[in-house]
Amino acid sequence: MKFTGKKILAFIAATTVLGSTLAFTACNKNYSLDTPLTMPQGDVVENGGFVVQKGDYAYFINGAENYDADNTYGNVVKGALMRIATADLSAGDYDKAETVVPMLFSAQNFDAGVYIYGDYVYYATTPVDEDLYGNALTSSLDFKRAKLDGSDTMKEEYFRVDTNSLEYRFVEIDEVVYCLYNESGTLKSFNTETGDTTTLVVGGSSAKFYFDETDAENGTVYYTMPVKKNVDKASATDEKYNQLYRVSADATVTVDKDAVSYTVKGKGYEKTYNFAGLKELNKDAKDEGNDEPYDLSDYTTYPYVNAGELVLDGISKAGEIKPTQFSNADDLANATLNEFGYTYTVQSHENGGVYFTRSKVLAGDSNEIAELYFVDGAAVSATSWNTVSANDALTVVSKDTTNATASAVYYQDGGKHYYLYAQDSALYRATLGEDPVEILPDGMGSSDNLLFIKDNYLYYTDGSNHIFRVDYTGDKADYKEMFAPDPYTYGAEQILQIEYDTTWYAPKFVGNTLLYGTAQTTNGTNYKYVYGVNLAGSGANGMMNTQELKAFNEKYTEINDFLDDVEDSETQSAMRYYFRTGDTELYNAVKSLYEKEESNEIDAFIGHTVSANKSATDYSKKFKDGDKFYDVESYFYQMLGKVNDADKDAMKAGWETFLRHETEEETEDEFPGWAIALIVVGSVLVAGAIAFIVIWQVRKAKKAQREQEIVSLGKRKYIDTTDDKSIDVYADDAAETTEEPVEETSDETSDETEE
Repeated sequence: MKFTGKKILAFIAATTVLGSTLAFTACNKNYSLDTPLTMPQGDVVENGGFVVQKGDYAYFINGAENYDADNTYGNVVKGALMRIATADLSAGDYDKAETVVPMLFSAQNFDAGVYIYGDYVYYATTPVDEDLYGNALTSSLDFKRAKLDGSDTMKEEYFRVDTNSLEYRFVEIDEVVYCLYNESGTLKSFNTETGDTTTLVVGGSSAKFYFDETDAENGTVYYTMPVKKNVDKASATDEKYNQLYRVSADATVTVDKDAVSYTVKGKGYEKTYNFAGLKELNKDAKDEGNDEPYDLSDYTTYPYVNAGELVLDGISKAGEIKPTQFSNADDLANATLNEFGYTYTVQSHENGGVYFTRSKVLAGDSNEIAELYFVDGAAVSATSWNTVSANDALTVVSKDTTNATASAVYYQDGGKHYYLYAQDSALYRATLGEDPVEILPDGMGSSDNLLFIKDNYLYYTDGSNHIFRVDYTGDKADYKEMFAPDPYTYGAEQILQIEYDTTWYAPKFVGNTLLYGTAQTTNGTNYKYVYGVNLAGSGANGMMNTQELKAFNEKYTEINDFLDDVEDSETQSAMRYYFRTGDTELYNAVKSLYEKEESNEIDAFIGHTVSANKSATDYSKKFKDGDKFYDVESYFYQMLGKVNDADKDAMKAGWETFLRHETEEETEDEFPGWAIALIVVGSVLVAGAIAFIVIWQVRKAKKAQREQEIVSLGKRKYIDTTDDKSIDVYADDAAETTEEPVEETSDETSDETEE
């Protein structure tokens, strides 16, 4: 093509415009804050949950917003991702939190949450688009990421699922981030780098997959699988025993369509499964005029899908239990098969391994006592691990599972496995071969829930969602101290009177600050924001020891007892308003409505001054700790993050009900009630008299008019009786006529009679 000068200029201009358009599109493919924040440096501390620390910042979900709320980028406040410097968190400067991703972090599975890898945060959110019929996709979830400085927030999603309560977690393996998720009993893994989804497991024994409960970054999942007999035949059945497996998010699957097989590969293992008989099943279906049930190029359509590594094999030497391709041939050749065969039931995946029970298949003993076992994940990775003979050398955690249940808290110390459990309103610590230690007699209720352990303390909650703490590491004799005033080391202490929202994420520490979704209400409404309580002290790792927490509680009790004892209810309400908010704006607006003594007392409480009124208390020394006053709730705990406008207005309206309101009152110039009643009665009588006179006058006028009309018709002479009332106006007429006198009727009737 030959270009003239004009064509060259036009081509350059067009290219420039196109290049600008592409650049603009590229720059706007994702959302970003107008002014990105500083990028945090440092390690991630404990991924998962509603808050994760990265370096000097704590990233947190700003409260529990409804998943069907507006999710327009920039409009979201509650439920958005925010962050606060850990120094500001420790100092109590909670108002310095800043927004990072103003979109809903709205997944309804509260075992997942926020995950940070590298410079990005990974999360799930409600879709912002609609279906073909214009309906909001609020029951679905989009999986995305955003940079930690608030830039590069994905507009499009990695992938979408049609449920907002999906069980999932983000993990990182060899610097690649995967999303592991359980979709209706199928375990899948999404590679955020390649965009590929791998189906890892289909048809687990209970469709249940066990993620690590103590390490949210662990990409290994445990589960059990049935053993298929004649798997690629029409007569396929399950064996009586099962197998225990684990799989990693980075496992791969390769299909050989011609051989009708697939090969799974993970770290330290590789296995091929063959299904040659599926060709015949497809042929039979086609001959019968049906669709082929198996796509031989797609392993997910095969009758057995498992990309995992065998951990324990329940096979036995009994004649009716035959080896299959699902066992490890080398392990069978190098082990003595057990006599009975086993079925495994996973209880939990934590502390680097898996806790489970097993039952004998062929024993026939209905009274068999189930034992709780543990397998260390590191041991399975060893080349010496044998999936069959390992059954004879399992670690026993408990000889029975009466108390060693999924609700217990497990830990290891000195090579031993311990578990903490509640029974009959008491708390115990147990380990194999020793009598249980009663940590807390009659200190718990049946609805109590064990949360987690940290720095030698067990945190738990009662039936009212209050949080307690007790040191679980003492000797049996140590717990008798809880009844003595001093020393006081191993007694249980409630953490103030805070209430956490059990329908949201579990409480979590950032440093020595306990953060939680609150269940506290304002005028009967819980607005579902995050609160924090700083437990810094002189104990282990800078935490309050038991005595310090006890003293902290006593301050809280002291101020609340004082407020409870304020006799005048309106004075008490005004003081409580200040205690809860630390604010005086609403009170100052209505201060003039209070009596002088009331306002003096309230002012003294709020202003920490000696009131001129002698009845007021000297608050300049009361409720004071060093240079801080604890007559405000924020001394103990406070809200973290930002409040949206709707909640802010509702909270204000709620607090206004605590204060006095202006009402219409009687003044000194007003008449008393009896005078007003008398005036009303008198007015009614006068009005009645006037009405009677008017009616009488009207009737009199009408009668006179009729008399004149009769005279004018010649029926009667008109006689003026104005001066002489004794004249008989009817005398002459009676003599002159024989007509009957006219009756007094209506005008219309009189006219007809006269005619």
